[in-house]
Amino acid sequence: MKLLRQLYRQFRTALHRLGSLEREHSARTAFEELLRRLPLPTILLRWNLKPVYQNQAARDFCSVWEKGPNEARWTKARSPIPPEILDRCRQLRQQWQRSSASRKRFKRERVHHSRSPHLRATIRLRKLSSAGVAQPHFLIECENLQVKTAPRTLPGAAYLPHLVQLTRREREIVRLICDGQSNQEIADEIGSSLATVKQHIHSIFRK
Repeated sequence: MKLLRQLYRQFRTALHRLGSLEREHSARTAFEELLRRLPLPTILLRWNLKPVYQNQAARDFCSVWEKGPNEARWTKARSPIPPEILDRCRQLRQQWQRSSASRKRFKRERVHHSRSPHLRATIRLRKLSSAGVAQPHFLIECENLQVKTAPRTLPGAAYLPHLVQLTRREREIVRLICDGQSNQEIADEIGSSLATVKQHIHSIFRK
C-alpha cells in the first residue's frame, strides 16, 4: 500500500504536467494558426544570409521599400531583400562572432528606410536547433508604422482586422509563444509578471 501511495503521487504529478503541456501546446497551435491567416511580413535567413522563408506580405514590403508604395502597387516584379537589411544582418553576425561563447546574446537590431522611416525591419538572431554548435538564423519582422493611419500603403494591409485589434505588447506575446517559449519565459523576456502575461493571453483569445 505504501508503494502504491508513492506511485499514485508520482503518477498524479506526471499527469498534471502532461495536462499543462497539452494546454500550452494547444494554445501555441492556435496562435500559429492565427498567424498563418494573417499576412505578417516575415523573412527568415540562414547564417549565410540565404533565404529560408519569405511570405507574400514580406515580398510586398520589400517591393514598397525599393520602389515606393505607388510603383509597388502596380509592379509585379519581385524586389530583393533590401541591402540595408542585409548589411545590418552582417553587422549583427560580426558582433556575434566576436563575442565569447559565454557572452553570446541573441540581439535585436532595427533598420528604418532612409527616406521613409515608417518602414521598419526588426532583425533578431534565433537559434532554431538545440545543438550547441548550431549557428543562429536571422528572423526579420517587417512593419509599416503608417498602416493604422493609411491602411492601404502596403498591399494586403486592409486584410489585417485581427492584427489591428492587438496591441504592440500582445503581438510580441504572440510571437514569443510561436517561438515555443513558456508563459514564465515570456514574462522574463518582456519584463512583466506571470499574472500579467496570462491576462494578455486571455485578452488575445477574446479578440
